[in-house]
Amino acid sequence: MGVEVSYKLNIEVCDKDGKNKRIYYVKGNSFTANFIKALYSLMRSHLQGQVVNIVNTDGAERAYPYIYSTTSPVMNVDAGEGKTKYGVLYGTGTTPFDVNDYKLESLIPHGDGDNKLHYYPVNVFDLGVVENKVQFKIQRPAINNGSVAINISEIGVVAYEKEFSGTSTYFLIIRDVLDTPITVAPGQTITATYTIYTTF
Repeated sequence: MGVEVSYKLNIEVCDKDGKNKRIYYVKGNSFTANFIKALYSLMRSHLQGQVVNIVNTDGAERAYPYIYSTTSPVMNVDAGEGKTKYGVLYGTGTTPFDVNDYKLESLIPHGDGDNKLHYYPVNVFDLGVVENKVQFKIQRPAINNGSVAINISEIGVVAYEKEFSGTSTYFLIIRDVLDTPITVAPGQTITATYTIYTTF
């Protein structure tokens, strides 16, 4: 068996005091075409200009990457608090995954009212070798501060890069559609943790 790149998704829902905890496990099989194209592009020389085309979250096809400077992001997912253009995102869409998906079907917006989630910062961490797997984790909690429950049926990861013009472009790299929606009651926090790893 050769080296494979995969991921797993753990989802935790709990009350503010940490009680009534529920944990869900999802086998990862939903890397988008954007992800593999972008990874392919990053491993090649860009001296000849455009390498691949990706589809951004507006549905527009564009060249990737447009490196603005040596410190410009090319596949960042570490969104800050309240940012929902990229990072780990939650939604209510139920359309089955398609490799050409370019955004969540129905993104839950940031906020503290009904049918919104308060998104906390994304944490990218834990790079290392565990049981013969080279891995790292991407994690984001979000709390339901509204007065009604929210049923989450899709979770995804959107990355971004910055073009020469300084304009940021966002593109979906993972979209998981849950077999059964997860209910997050008022006051509860949902935390999705993606573990991306190689297997030997």
